[in-house]
Amino acid sequence: SLLKSALSNSASKIVKLQEDGAKIAKEIIALQKKTLANVCHEYDKKKYLHASSASVRSKISAKAQDYVDAYLDACTFNNLQKQRLETNRIKNDFLSGYQEDSKIEASHIFYDLLEHAFADRLFANKKRFDGRKFDTIREITMKAGFIPSLHGSALFTRGDTQALVSVTVAPYMDSQSVESLHGVHKENFLLHYNFLPYAVSEIGKIGAVSRREIGHGELARKAFLSQLPKNLDCAIRIVSEITSSNGSSSMATVCGSSLALFDAGVQLSAHVAGISIGLIEKTDRKKTKYQLLADITGIEDELGKMDFKIAATKNEITAMQLDIKNDGITHEILVEALNLGIKHIKKILANMYKEIKAPRETNHGLQEVVKIDPSKVRMVIGKGGSIVNGLTSEFNVKIDIDRSGRITITPNSSQTKRADIQKVIDKIKKIAS
Repeated sequence: SLLKSALSNSASKIVKLQEDGAKIAKEIIALQKKTLANVCHEYDKKKYLHASSASVRSKISAKAQDYVDAYLDACTFNNLQKQRLETNRIKNDFLSGYQEDSKIEASHIFYDLLEHAFADRLFANKKRFDGRKFDTIREITMKAGFIPSLHGSALFTRGDTQALVSVTVAPYMDSQSVESLHGVHKENFLLHYNFLPYAVSEIGKIGAVSRREIGHGELARKAFLSQLPKNLDCAIRIVSEITSSNGSSSMATVCGSSLALFDAGVQLSAHVAGISIGLIEKTDRKKTKYQLLADITGIEDELGKMDFKIAATKNEITAMQLDIKNDGITHEILVEALNLGIKHIKKILANMYKEIKAPRETNHGLQEVVKIDPSKVRMVIGKGGSIVNGLTSEFNVKIDIDRSGRITITPNSSQTKRADIQKVIDKIKKIAS
């Protein structure tokens, strides 16, 4: 009831944002039309901008039906690679029967039929292609400290989706400089999400980071912002490598990142876990019925109507992202989806706390700062850097000296002890006294 009330209170604000966005969109469209009126351009409107006639659609649909049935049969294969190869073959076989100028139209009708047939099958069978009930999630395994040589690491697997996550903790001085529309600023909490073609049994060119990778990484990053220490005095970089994907890899990244952050000794307030909730719809006699799907797979994302990503701790939602393919969802569906997601997140969190209960005690990110008279900086550095280099070598630390007299001492390895850093501080103070 509390969740329903919170969503009700925010609904009016969301509607207002939509209205403001629509107003701006209309202004942009008017500008586009004005620009096009003064540009010499040639394209065939009849070729690209028309709706299929009933007779054409009926003809293509009749031919596509057997291919649609075969496509959905292939989606039940347990082997993910075999499933992708077979579905691609079936789709290409169907489209090969059309000339280039009609392939786009045939493709749209094919996928439209797929979406309807997909929902019909799930409603008829009352279970999903992988045998799960609508409200159950896939088997989960996890391992914190999967790569011991790293500051922090974890391997999180949910069904065919797997994220290998690493965490590096460094002094604040190693924060990344970010140039944006608002100017240059320092970012000391980074999360990079990498999704290479092999994750979906494909080969392809590896170039610049895609918008999808940037968006998924940013969603996962935001899931942790409310749980980080208020005065984060170090730099943290998380890298999530998706080694295999069959839906919900961004939420696997959230779970894996939380485990890896605990392994690295980062003092998060709590573990954060994530899950994706899907939706299928069927209209019968002008009445639409729906069914939510917990922990969606790739095919359920592709042919379903919703991908609702939810990240949360035991007590609060930390990030959400809603993607829909229909005309909108009701307030009741949103509340039901959130409740379903939160129920499963609590189960996942219970397993995460069993794997690693609290952040480990480590020296990662440890740093001490000492202030001296700026005129004494040269004395601490020594001739040719002899003094500072000697301290660095003797105590296995990293020393950063600012002209203002601010000196930062950090461990150079996990073997560096806090006592060693204190000895460096004492020596610097003695030199600068």
